Amino acid sequence: MKLARHLVFLASVAISQPVAAATPLCEVIKKFEGSAPEPLDDPHQKRWIEFHWGFDRDPDTMWSWGCRHSKQMIASQTCHWLEEHTNQEFAMALPQGTMQCYGYKFPKYALTDWSRIAGAIKLRGRAKHHLLLELNYRDLPNGEVAIRLSVEALNEGTGSQEMPPIEPMPLIRGK
Repeated sequence: MKLARHLVFLASVAISQPVAAATPLCEVIKKFEGSAPEPLDDPHQKRWIEFHWGFDRDPDTMWSWGCRHSKQMIASQTCHWLEEHTNQEFAMALPQGTMQCYGYKFPKYALTDWSRIAGAIKLRGRAKHHLLLELNYRDLPNGEVAIRLSVEALNEGTGSQEMPPIEPMPLIRGK
């Protein structure tokens, strides 16, 4: 009888846990979050990426998006992948897709519901990490919007290696 109660309890706990989406984005984000530092990486530097949309207001530019990152190899690889695979028109698709990787669900038209949002969400990751998702869809100039993903150890205090606010993406014109 005790065994049956334990099995029912375990089954109910398993069913109640959020199911994370299994997408290429999730694979990339989970790898970014959980990768061990490469031999040449500084293990004490915080791992982060920033993705920006709409920073180039040149009339000849239809879309502008770009990524900048910390010095770790996995951050560079993640930025490169995101530049090739991120929706250029719907900037909210990336943060909401990232949250879906951690079990969140959104209604059908949520991509347009969060305009002008700014804030941060901690997403509990695997092992000893969480992913901090920061959004700035309000305070950047000329309609630019951006997100930042950074990896923190679960035992880090809130003030350790704090990141500066998300700044506008520098515009570098070709020669």
